[in-house]
Amino acid sequence: MTHRTGRSDSTRMLVLTASVIIEVCLGLILAWPTILTERVTSAHLDFSVQLRWIHALTLVAFAFSTVAAGKLLDRVDPGLCVRAGGVALGVGLAAAGMAGKISVMWLCFAGIVAGSGAGFAYLVPVILAVRLFPSEKGLASGIVAAGFLSGVIIWSRIAVYLVNVHLLSWSVVHILLGLTVLVCCLAGSFFVTRSDTDRREEEWHALSDNFTRPKYMPGGLGDKLASYTFYAIFFVFFVSAFSGHIASGIIQPYGIESLRARGLENKIAMSVSALAVFLFQLASVVGPPAWGMISDRMDRRWVIAVLCGIQGVVLFLMAYTVGSPQSVILFACLTGFNYGGNLGLFPAVTAENFDDRSLTWVYSLIFLAFIAAGVAGPETTDYFFGEAGTGEASLGKTPLVVLAAACLGVSVLALFFKGR
Repeated sequence: MTHRTGRSDSTRMLVLTASVIIEVCLGLILAWPTILTERVTSAHLDFSVQLRWIHALTLVAFAFSTVAAGKLLDRVDPGLCVRAGGVALGVGLAAAGMAGKISVMWLCFAGIVAGSGAGFAYLVPVILAVRLFPSEKGLASGIVAAGFLSGVIIWSRIAVYLVNVHLLSWSVVHILLGLTVLVCCLAGSFFVTRSDTDRREEEWHALSDNFTRPKYMPGGLGDKLASYTFYAIFFVFFVSAFSGHIASGIIQPYGIESLRARGLENKIAMSVSALAVFLFQLASVVGPPAWGMISDRMDRRWVIAVLCGIQGVVLFLMAYTVGSPQSVILFACLTGFNYGGNLGLFPAVTAENFDDRSLTWVYSLIFLAFIAAGVAGPETTDYFFGEAGTGEASLGKTPLVVLAAACLGVSVLALFFKGR
């Protein structure tokens, strides 16, 4: 990789490695709904309403703390933010485990405390990746984002393994996972600090950029947030992420109903749909570095337009062609790949449209689009696809077509971003 900052290549790679480890730990917050579902399912309990509240509250806390971190990150040491976030995340999840059954304690600790901790630490690795690898910011931010999304696969399977193989109780597993992420975040935080030399270099490069390329967002921060570009990036990010959340929620039920309607046995339909869910998660991990690397070699706004366009076409086609195991799996892989790609593209495109001094604060606000999509996605899925299982294979085609049209629309809007 080529760089313009003063750190050596080995130091940058060490920081990037620590950033990925931190993001993998923070990804536990994404795996938490899956872990809780496994827990209540194994106990033959129905806490679907409570789990949805915990998930929503976690994301809201994540959102507020991300914005707070965006305001503080350029004023305090990044490692301090990671330490504070890691402690809150680990203690919150461990305390929820000690609470035993689902209760108000879970809402407080697994929702508010853990969600706030994850959000407070999330921005640090992303912003450092963009700044340390200015020539390949898409690939660098994509690698970090892949660590975050891989948490869904890693932590949920570790939890199930500890329960099923080592016969640990779910409370003990929650405590172990909480303590593990706490220790790892504390260790990683000492590698993501910013020295005085780094600050001087950032100030110098921010100043030199004013002479080497135009700034598209002149004026103060208020002018930046009131600009067309800010809201355009936010809206495109929301629609693209929202389509991914919808896809992740309907893969299994929609696939089962479609395969049943085509005459496949129930056992085969359930197995194929379960495989599709896993492949969606796996593709979402591959997506950020892949799309990020492509965007480093092309005009990033065109890459975002292509991603949204592909997502729209896939959703439209799959609304009418889902019916074979191959098409269900293809649907899962493509939508997951595009969904994950958002987290590799939008930090980089934000960095290109806003100056370095306001990058942290502006991206913390733009990232709210991803969180808002995470809250709205499950609710919308339940509203339009909640009756999946009735045997009506045509259920949900109209919402998918509308969502496909929205993705195609924002693919055009992305072309109006400011290019390089």
